[in-house]
Formats: sequence, C-alpha cells, structure tokens
Amino acid sequence: MANRPPSQPAVPLEQALRESEARFRTLINLSADWYWEQDEQFRFTRLEGRPRSPGDSSQDQSFVGLRRWETNLAIEGGWEAHRAVVEAHLPFYDTVMYREIGGERRYLSISGEPVFDAAGRFAGYHGVGRDITGQMLAEERIRFLATHDDLTGLPNRSMFGELLQLAIAAASRYQRTLAVLFVDLDGFKQVNDRLGHAAGDALLKEISARLRACLRASDVVARLGGDEFIALLQDVKEELDTAAAAQKMLSAAALPLRIHDQECRITVSIGISLYPRDAQDQDALVRQADAAMYRAKESGRNNFRFCGAPA
Repeated sequence: MANRPPSQPAVPLEQALRESEARFRTLINLSADWYWEQDEQFRFTRLEGRPRSPGDSSQDQSFVGLRRWETNLAIEGGWEAHRAVVEAHLPFYDTVMYREIGGERRYLSISGEPVFDAAGRFAGYHGVGRDITGQMLAEERIRFLATHDDLTGLPNRSMFGELLQLAIAAASRYQRTLAVLFVDLDGFKQVNDRLGHAAGDALLKEISARLRACLRASDVVARLGGDEFIALLQDVKEELDTAAAAQKMLSAAALPLRIHDQECRITVSIGISLYPRDAQDQDALVRQADAAMYRAKESGRNNFRFCGAPA
C-alpha cells in the first residue's frame, strides 16, 4: 500500500475568517478606493479604506447608520434618480457625488451592487468609492481654457462670438439695441519692448480688470488676443449710454500704474458699432467696430469713434 502524505490539520473556521479579513484590509489599504456596505434599508454598516485626501469618505464613521442621502454628500440634480436606482435594487457605476470640506468641493466616484441572501432576498449594497477631485478640476480647467483667455481670465474670441450671437438673437426678438466696442491699447508695444514680456502681461491683466470694472454685470469684456479687447453692451437705450461707457473705459485705462517699480501710462482707442443700426450679424458688427477703432487711432488715439462717424 502506497505511503500517503500526512494530512494537514484543518484550519479553524474562525482563523480562516480572520486571515481572509486581514488580506481584505491589506488590499483596501493598497488601493486608492475605499469599500462600503449598506443594509437592506440603505444604511451604511461599514466603511473601510485609507484616507487619500481631505474629501475622502473612507473612514468617515459618522456615515454609519445613515443613508447616503442623509449625509453631507450631494449629487447633481438631487437624489431622486439615484434613489430610484437603489430602490429597484439595480447596480450603479461611477456615479459622481460631492461634499464640501473647509469651503472646498471634493468630488467622489461611487459604484455599488445589490447583495442578496441565499434565499434571494435583498440584503443591502456593497461597493467602492474613490476621490476624483483632481480629475474633475483638471477637466474643469480644460473646459475653462477652451472658452477663456489664460492670462486675463476673460472670455476668449470663441466664447465672445457665441455670447454675441445669443445677444443678437435676444435683441432681435425684443427689438433692443446692443453695442460692440473694439478696444486696442495705444503704446503697448513700447512698454512690452522696454520692460519685457512679464511687464506686458502684468499690464494686460491690469487693463482687463479696469475695463471689466467700467461695465455692468450684464455686459461682457473679452480678450481677442495680443493687446486687443472687445466688449458687448446689451440693451443700450441710446447712443449716449454707449458713449458714456466708452468714456469711462478711456479714463480708467489712462490712470497711471506701476509695473516692476516703474510708473507706466497707457491709453486705449475704441471703435463702436450698434445693432441693428450698423450691422445685423456678429461678423459685420465686429468688422465695423474694428474699422471705427482705426479711425479713433488716426484721429489722435485715446478716444472713441462710432461706426460711420467722421474721423
């Protein structure tokens, strides 16, 4: 009869469970995710994981005993759609939620699956979560850069075009007048050449803030590129309103400013076109305002001209 190897002693069930739990905790600690469980009433019963950021909910034991919608978590559009999913005992994946931590919004991606007992009865949920704040902020930054000027934070040419198109449609519908102001800095190249590009950037940021401060909340200032800006004034009552706004911009731009411990002075030239008097579409309005701006420069700079007005 062949010799048989001695049988291994059976591992007690309690010890096997402890070892399994230890392996689970090790994996969770190595992961960027956290693990969670809920009972059949959707109340948290377990939260495990190593905190990765101030917004990480992995060890927020204050959640235990609460339903997700009873915590300080929030979800875009409210909880109604998510509650319908879990009340139907359906899985959900990469659902974005958020919470406010010290005045900062932290974004979380949550996935979960229903749990059923041996008899097929619903027993709750388990799942994982992850802090995705960095990813969300990066995506938000990409969207911002697609529509805004990185240096000044103003809308860029593309965004201004969209806003002007919407404003024209509204002005046409309600029979209103709007104004487009093409703004070009006088003498910017000399400052940029004398003090350097960093000084030129500082000047552009300061001028953009001054132009924005001259207008109403409903108006728009955008940077087209270089030292060219453009403004949209909505619902203008008469030409004098636009002239007053342009004069404020001239005065604000002409105030002295210090850059790199040197006092600088700069002025602007502004060309103005009105809808519907001067043109009826966005490209024509911008062209007319641009042409009027050149007439302002030709007449001595540091002034404004309306479309069609003599130099």
